[in-house]
Amino acid sequence: MPETPPAPGSQPVRQAVYLARSEAIKRNGVVSLCPSRNGITCTPSVQWTTGWLIFVNLDRDSPAARDVDEPLLRVYEPWDSGHITSNRSTLSFRPFGQMGVTATVTFCDDRGARAARAVIISQTGRPRISSRSASGGPLVCT
Repeated sequence: MPETPPAPGSQPVRQAVYLARSEAIKRNGVVSLCPSRNGITCTPSVQWTTGWLIFVNLDRDSPAARDVDEPLLRVYEPWDSGHITSNRSTLSFRPFGQMGVTATVTFCDDRGARAARAVIISQTGRPRISSRSASGGPLVCT
């Protein structure tokens, strides 16, 4: 039986994590990712499906909130092909490359859990794409 192709969309999040992590190291500061409706400010009350942004978190606030003086590094468009859920409202990377907590961002499309993929981010800030949850169980699409 052929393998089910994964839900698209997980690659941009993995690339965003790599970008945020490397910028935090390069800038010797905190760089954050957050969901955003308008591509300018964080909207942590919405799902990541609405789009997200990466910015330099100069005041190191947590949860991350982009202030007008904080440099915007990249904006990602909404993902209309399905639904994105996360166990974190924002993600922040420290100058030594670490996040300090683990995070999972799950992508589901109309094919459901069999095609779902998760970007699992370790405490060291390294992302990996998986067809299973961080605990090894099946992914859940809601």
